[in-house]
Amino acid sequence: MKKVEEEKRLGLDDLPVSDNTLTLGSHFFISDTLASESGMSEIDLLPLSEKYLNMPFRIRFTMILLCQKGSLRIRTQMKEYVLTRGSMLLIMEGAIGECLEISGDIKVLMMAFSSRFKVMEPGFRPSMEILSKVEKHPCLKLSELEFADITALYTIMRHRMEESGFQAVEELATSCLTTLFYYISQHIVEDGITRTYTSGRAESIYNDFLELVEYFSLKHRDLAFYADRLCMTPKYLSRMVREASGRGPKEWINIRIMLEAEVLLRDRSRSIQEISDVLGFPNQSFFGTFFKKMKGISPSSYRNTIRIN
Repeated sequence: MKKVEEEKRLGLDDLPVSDNTLTLGSHFFISDTLASESGMSEIDLLPLSEKYLNMPFRIRFTMILLCQKGSLRIRTQMKEYVLTRGSMLLIMEGAIGECLEISGDIKVLMMAFSSRFKVMEPGFRPSMEILSKVEKHPCLKLSELEFADITALYTIMRHRMEESGFQAVEELATSCLTTLFYYISQHIVEDGITRTYTSGRAESIYNDFLELVEYFSLKHRDLAFYADRLCMTPKYLSRMVREASGRGPKEWINIRIMLEAEVLLRDRSRSIQEISDVLGFPNQSFFGTFFKKMKGISPSSYRNTIRIN
């Protein structure tokens, strides 16, 4: 069986370079739509362009989005988030992201960097803990002061990257990103107490369940496996997940498998049989039946639709 990590992913090299984008090699990328009169343009930010709406991508870089105006509705790791002014979303490397809706007046800035761009090193001790929390709570609502400061950090990076004579641009970008993550760290610490008391038992179990589904859904689809990992009965797990989300655990497992299937079908180097194997189906026929039940069309028709679009 081939590993899922082998499939084609959306990388920094796939992001378009225009007047609004600046790069450092192939490992760091910033872009924005702040100067655009018409809001979002598909040339500006590929993962958010209207051309790619409702098309999931596995992203092989860390992406930070800060909404300045308008709204974005984005799904990542099976959860939907609506970004408005002052909202910041962090999509971690390896996650599946999908842009669902873009308002016509959107103003957004983006920072993206690969794992080869050494941010938060050395000396940022809480980085692993913070990144773990960000994966669970990727959307932050910033205060006006935080919003202004992070926007200023972006502006500093942009101005210096545009300045051809500035010699230490990579060091400056690294420092700005490290500072940004200190802001994120402080925000999570301050907001953590609120989350502890407002997040109920069902919501907590639901979040833990989704985290397990992210890691195990391609190998384990039986509810008993997840219930055992969470030290509860399948019946109780089912009740808690449905109470928190309005959907049963099996639905969420199927949704996660479908996201993986759609991402893999974008990679035309794989046959549908190979994709069926990767996803753990006994044969291609079972996969086709599952996909058609979930999506309404066959895997091959879905792939052809992508090609036509």
